[in-house]
Amino acid sequence: MTEAATEVPHRKCTCGIYAAKNSEHLRQIGYADGGVCGEVYLWGTVVEHKLGWRAQFAYPKNLVLPLHLLPFTLAELNARLLALITFGIDIFVLHNRQRMRLWKHG
Repeated sequence: MTEAATEVPHRKCTCGIYAAKNSEHLRQIGYADGGVCGEVYLWGTVVEHKLGWRAQFAYPKNLVLPLHLLPFTLAELNARLLALITFGIDIFVLHNRQRMRLWKHG
């Protein structure tokens, strides 16, 4: 690893993996219903900010998909699930701010 790579993210830059402190913040900025969200594990260099963190490394703890983004056909849903379950984590669907389990790991 180069010296620059070991310092990511640095306080004076905008690099790194972003994570919000809570889902309400994601809703306020329009991210909660716009795509796949979830909780993440952060490690390496982690810089805390007012509304969240930037980290050197991250891995999803769980994923949450807005109901309106689920594919219409069973074949499309199956293909989407096969791609997402490779992370080995639980997957939820969000409807009316309620989480419903779509896939349970293990």
